[in-house]
Amino acid sequence: MTGAVLTYGGETWRLPPLISWDLRRTDGDPCDSASVTFPYEPARLEILKQAVRLRLTENGKTVFFGVVDEFTAEAGTGGRTVALSARSLAALLMDNQLRAAEFPVFQLSDALDRFVRPWGVTRVEAGVLPPVRNFAVETGTTCWQALCGFCRHSADLRPRFSADGTLMLKTPSPSYWELSGSAGVERAVFRHKRYGVISRQVLVDSRHQSAETADYAAFSAMGGSAQKVNLQRGKTTRATWRTAKQRIDDSARGAVTVTVTLPGPVAAEPGDRIRVDLPEAGIAGTFTLAETRDRCDGGKRTGTLELEGTIA
Repeated sequence: MTGAVLTYGGETWRLPPLISWDLRRTDGDPCDSASVTFPYEPARLEILKQAVRLRLTENGKTVFFGVVDEFTAEAGTGGRTVALSARSLAALLMDNQLRAAEFPVFQLSDALDRFVRPWGVTRVEAGVLPPVRNFAVETGTTCWQALCGFCRHSADLRPRFSADGTLMLKTPSPSYWELSGSAGVERAVFRHKRYGVISRQVLVDSRHQSAETADYAAFSAMGGSAQKVNLQRGKTTRATWRTAKQRIDDSARGAVTVTVTLPGPVAAEPGDRIRVDLPEAGIAGTFTLAETRDRCDGGKRTGTLELEGTIA
């Protein structure tokens, strides 16, 4: 793994050999992040002060590109090191807020012009996203929240950034992998969560005296009981608002998780489907890869997969 920082003046400085790193890739929520440590060269302090982007590469391929959040330079009897952390380009959209606005018809081009391009994100791959009618953004909504709202209401998809900094606004085409004990699994954790999962969601429209209801039948059949009631006002589609079914889907994410730690890096990408067969841990089934962690410290490198399933 090698790293480089880009300054606001357009310079690129290749980092010294990395001492350690922690690279987190996700399916978009929360955003990707990375932290690295490397030897501190006092003469490079001014360049570090100007650093705005971090790029990590391996075998000629970009594995992370994002916004530098902070760095700490330390010098002492134990030596001199720099610890630097960054988030994916989603940080540019998360850190900028909007003023209230309403649109009779809101299209993908509008979303890109208002929420994305003004903050320096220019590389976009998009699928078919139909326009959203009566779309509204409230004051203080972040550009990321507004973009997520448009994508969910338009095509029920979640935006994400690829490793090289491309904004992906389309349903991923997953690869399929198999994971068994023969892969050298160092640790496997199964988690089954009930708290926070919604069994029934009711949205009450007080203006039109109607209600929208969605049920999570599988959860209810297992004794789940968590009815939520929210108020919906009129036909306006707010960026932060979700349908009854979407609220249930969001609550169900992460209800079942499998965390697996392996030696070495992980080749699979968030969104991929993983068939797991770990009889020694009692874990079997097909899950969606939600997050990967690539860690290296003290010369030992491990990869962690965070897999998600649903209560069924």
